[in-house]
Amino acid sequence: MGGLPAGLGAVGFGLLAGLAAVLWQSWSTVLTSGAVIVLPWGALLGSLVVFGAAMAWGLRTSLRWVAGLTGLVAFCVVGAASVGGNDQLMVPLDPIYFTATPGAAWSTVVIMLGTVVATLVALTLVARRVPPPAAPKARAQR
Repeated sequence: MGGLPAGLGAVGFGLLAGLAAVLWQSWSTVLTSGAVIVLPWGALLGSLVVFGAAMAWGLRTSLRWVAGLTGLVAFCVVGAASVGGNDQLMVPLDPIYFTATPGAAWSTVVIMLGTVVATLVALTLVARRVPPPAAPKARAQR
């Protein structure tokens, strides 16, 4: 597969994976028996979706950079969802939110870091499985 279709597919899959990650990151379980324990399982699921999209498209196209572009676009979608006013989908990374809404605050941290880790792991695994591109052959001199 060529560079342009692979790049456009990476952008498309990154947008979809980032959107799924943003929507699922709000699912968390907060246990409040003595201490507050947050289980951000939706954010972990969203990070797994980003990993799966980057890994699958990188292996399908057999291009190493495609996994990185997919993860970068997903990270940009997650980051864009956390910017805004009162209508944003994610809480800002502000210490006040860790006491007021610990589940949402920790889910935001996990999805931001999880997207980065998922992208780096997918890049590493795709680079191991896809052979490096062949060097161009030198022309014979006259």
